[in-house]
Amino acid sequence: MRPPTAQQLSALVLLLLGLAASAISPLTKRGRWLLDNNERVVTIHGVNQVNKRPPYDARSVGFDSRSARLLQQMGINGVRLGVMWCAVEPSAGSYNDTYLDSLAVTIDSLAQHDIHTLLDMHQDAYSTLHGGAGFPEWAALGTGPPNTVGFPAVLFGGNETHITPVVDNDYDAFWNNVNGVQDRFVGAVTRVAERLGSLDGVIGLELMNEPFAGSGWVLCGNLSSRDFSRGCEVFDSGLYTAFVQRAARSVHASAPSLLVWYDANLLFGLGAPSFVGHVDDPLLGFSYHNYNVANFSTPFENALAHQSVNDAALLCSEFGANPAPSKWDEVLDLAESQFLSWMYWAYTNDPPYNFSDTNSSLPPDPRAQGIVRNASEPLTPPNLNAAVARTLTRPYFRSLAGIPLAAQFSMTNRSFMFTYLPSASPVRESVVFVPESLYPGGSYVATADGANVTVVSGKEELLVASDPGREDPVHFFLFPRSVD
Repeated sequence: MRPPTAQQLSALVLLLLGLAASAISPLTKRGRWLLDNNERVVTIHGVNQVNKRPPYDARSVGFDSRSARLLQQMGINGVRLGVMWCAVEPSAGSYNDTYLDSLAVTIDSLAQHDIHTLLDMHQDAYSTLHGGAGFPEWAALGTGPPNTVGFPAVLFGGNETHITPVVDNDYDAFWNNVNGVQDRFVGAVTRVAERLGSLDGVIGLELMNEPFAGSGWVLCGNLSSRDFSRGCEVFDSGLYTAFVQRAARSVHASAPSLLVWYDANLLFGLGAPSFVGHVDDPLLGFSYHNYNVANFSTPFENALAHQSVNDAALLCSEFGANPAPSKWDEVLDLAESQFLSWMYWAYTNDPPYNFSDTNSSLPPDPRAQGIVRNASEPLTPPNLNAAVARTLTRPYFRSLAGIPLAAQFSMTNRSFMFTYLPSASPVRESVVFVPESLYPGGSYVATADGANVTVVSGKEELLVASDPGREDPVHFFLFPRSVD
């Protein structure tokens, strides 16, 4: 008798816990677009949920069906779920299946609320041993005392900054596979793919959050002026591209249909272009961040410019990190005008490290970065940041039977306009999320030129069905109306 596979074991865990199968659509990709099982273009409006403290799973910080319901009401259809190598492999060669089982429960809960999951192999400044989080201490091979300057300054070691380079040395050892440390990580990533990659709602696995060039950061720009427009060409095109190739190959040997996402290096989010080279793999996504307060357009432009290198799906998997929407709500308008999916940082955040000076772009208390401060407490103000939740809640085409051409949403007057070219597919119905919180009691008017609009009973959704045989663009309009 053959032993059960990892996927079968995961399914058994969910069955024993009494969890029902979900009906969430699996997603694939074509070019930059994510597609559902009817080949409609899917847009992700998402959040990050990463627990950086032991035992590192989302459930242990109170993330459960209450949070999933809140996110569903906000129109969120994606969660970037943190997976910490230090929890997957607490000692070299020993995997923690209990941790993976807990993540499986969270993934299932999200799927029950029509929310997709992106598995995120998360790390910040490598390991707790030297002032970061994510990678196990046994894998931190840099020598010297940890810095106390906080994140992200701890990354920028060297004579210029007077910061000891111990974290940079950690990264250098990893990229050069000293003592086989990268081998061990690729093995852990593959283990995660085997156990979780086939679960309902999983839209892929991100190989590493914010990979950093180690001591090579000095070639990437000017820290004092915060100008990283030069980019990290040597690192991106060399050691990092080689890592993406080998990790993707390993994952797809065990999970051949799973989308593999590679994150841009950390400085991309501050304006650096990507120089990641061609990777021989048809199932790739490019995950990137946007914290470039000097010009939020730059990371989006750089992502679109990089897309063709690997014909990758695109996802802005982090932006925000500030409780004042005025600091980042421009990102939403820019993303949606270019039909780019996004994920806000964060739902909750309570890292084990302090933050360095970031010119007020980040709050001094990292818990203030979250939509909620504590997921275990009532999900209402003041624990819930109502301003952030309100700004993230907006109408959008969740599934589009066509190609988007133009989009505009105004939070001021709550008007939404969208133009698309219908596809030749037999499926003509697109799905639009219309939040009750913005249009209470159905207080809106929805019309379309070239399509029929119907309300989905019991859901905050509209179906927009293009006229049969229509070859011209469809123009959709949504406006508020007063309630008598």
